[in-house]
Amino acid sequence: MKITGLQSLERYSLLVLLLWQFVSVEAKAQADQSKSKNKVERVAYVDHGRLRKDCEAMQAVKARSNAKWKSAEQDYKRKLANLQAKDEVGRQMLDKNQQELLRRLHEERLAALQAQERRIVEAIGAVASEGGFTDVLPIEKNSLPAGSRDITEQVLRKLN
Repeated sequence: MKITGLQSLERYSLLVLLLWQFVSVEAKAQADQSKSKNKVERVAYVDHGRLRKDCEAMQAVKARSNAKWKSAEQDYKRKLANLQAKDEVGRQMLDKNQQELLRRLHEERLAALQAQERRIVEAIGAVASEGGFTDVLPIEKNSLPAGSRDITEQVLRKLN
């Protein structure tokens, strides 16, 4: 099975969505617990898209991954051009090896991006804890509710 860049992006997006839902559920549970203890609820907001875009480590992972992928494709094309036209067995072996390499590169990229996502979640938690916030919600479509606190900058400083 050949994994295309689009399938990889779809899988990564699904993983990020699931991770965010987990974090939201955890934050909601913690907020519910604090409400039950008669604590004042403090909500902060964070722009996850901006965190991913401006996190230097996340961008470095993507750049390294893209460079490895491009190199693998160029190497494959070079080896394919060197094969004799009638060497079907050689071509099949090359195709199989290429698929295995691309699968491994995809897994490496996914693992590295997941590690960066965990760093982002941990940084959000640390900033929220330091600020005494009981809940952190995503900023939706560049609209921050009036009087609310955006902690995106603090999270970026912690990440970078």
